Amino acid sequence: MRHRSFARALAALALAAAVTLGSLPSAALAVDPPRPLPGYVPSFVTEREAGAWEDCIWAAAEMLLDKWTSGVTRVDRRQLRKLSGDTEGGSSLADVTKAYSRLGFALAWSPIGGDNVTWPELLKRLEQGGGAILLGDYGKLPSRLGRWNRTFWARTGAEDDHALYLDRYDRKRGRIFVMDPLAPRDWTGEWVSVAALKRYAWRNHAGRLWVAMTPAASLAPVRGVELGEPVVLADSDSLDVSWSIDRTPTGWAYAGSSVSAEMTPIGEVNPLESFVVASSVAGSPLLTQAARSDAEGLDGAAAAGPTSSVADGLLRAIMPLPTAPGVYRVTIRVIDRRLGGEFASAGPFNLYVPGPRAANFIMPGGSQSAEPGTLLAVSFAVLNVGSASWLDTPRMADLPLDVMAHRATRLVARWVAEPPDPLESEGLAIAAPPEPIDLGLLPLDVGFGQLVDAAVRVPAQPGTWRLVIDLVDDIDGSFALSGSAPGIVDVDVFAPRLVPGAH
Repeated sequence: MRHRSFARALAALALAAAVTLGSLPSAALAVDPPRPLPGYVPSFVTEREAGAWEDCIWAAAEMLLDKWTSGVTRVDRRQLRKLSGDTEGGSSLADVTKAYSRLGFALAWSPIGGDNVTWPELLKRLEQGGGAILLGDYGKLPSRLGRWNRTFWARTGAEDDHALYLDRYDRKRGRIFVMDPLAPRDWTGEWVSVAALKRYAWRNHAGRLWVAMTPAASLAPVRGVELGEPVVLADSDSLDVSWSIDRTPTGWAYAGSSVSAEMTPIGEVNPLESFVVASSVAGSPLLTQAARSDAEGLDGAAAAGPTSSVADGLLRAIMPLPTAPGVYRVTIRVIDRRLGGEFASAGPFNLYVPGPRAANFIMPGGSQSAEPGTLLAVSFAVLNVGSASWLDTPRMADLPLDVMAHRATRLVARWVAEPPDPLESEGLAIAAPPEPIDLGLLPLDVGFGQLVDAAVRVPAQPGTWRLVIDLVDDIDGSFALSGSAPGIVDVDVFAPRLVPGAH
């Protein structure tokens, strides 16, 4: 039998006194140090190998790591020992600390490894959902608990040094659930009285146990939390996404999250996709009162980076807008800071960030209907809400040619069809959309607006269409691609009904 004793390792323990929680690197697998989840029980690990026994402390250490991370991190006991650098003789809790630190976990242990655990503290932390490696004398356990290896149980002194994994405490019955690495692979553990384990455990003169423990368990920060659909607003500085908190577990408190914001510039816009419009240049006299109210509710200036908070029944994520005007494809994710899972998300959607040449369309509400090929009357307003004029540059002999060119700022409308239902459109030919429609020049100066009445020809094919109205000039091109959202009119185009008997 090769069961390794702790005796040879005890000489190294004095050196381990310098190893404290503060001297080890923080956990690398999550933003916050990991904690067990309530009720999680690790998989049992045996030290038996083909009739012989390996070092029990590494089997217990594998179970402790499993418990600590609620199964997220599983490292085989042999690999753990290899990480520690200890390859011969008995191992110690100091060796386990070294292996854990290589994985990014700061493991403190009692009595000289940065922790001081007495029996009351051990029982309290086990009751709170933690786990423990407890060292002691196997021969001091009751006879029935020595059944896995009678020869080893009959030994004394340094020859029966052992490590048990402890998982939870039953205060009412005065017992602890124990996983003994000496047991065979298919064993799952058993309850052992606290009195029996007190006889087994090592203690120093001050009553401190030789034990390494996980932190107490803690609920997952977002488990059981139900959120509403995201609401996205934007002012001239920041993007604000909020989710209503519709349901939480009893006693839930927000533990903080990190925010991931993907904002990718795009050069082609699909007007059928959802979009959000950032407020135009700050201070424009044409911002509506509603827009001003929305902007004033976004906490003023943009934050230095994405942030999240919970207040007034809302989860909010706030992030600065891109500094360059244009259209961005945006996806927002709120990440659980502790476990790394996605708590909430919004998008993808298109975000329009206007520059100095900024337009605001005021369109009629609701959708309209029309017969194919007929003329549709549309009325809307266009405002110059930027800081640059749309007036044509006057021709002056002393100006360079590129400055003398006329802008010819004009309105252009185009029809875009929503994709038909595949089941209803099978076998039907899809007509090409009509050519763009020029609605005339619109050379507005800063702070001015204009009402536009136009008649546009409806597409010949029935279906659901969108009339997309953009501003274009000969110098800067499409206003939509430079960050000003187009005006949109939804139109249901339907074939006229035939009246029976009509000719």
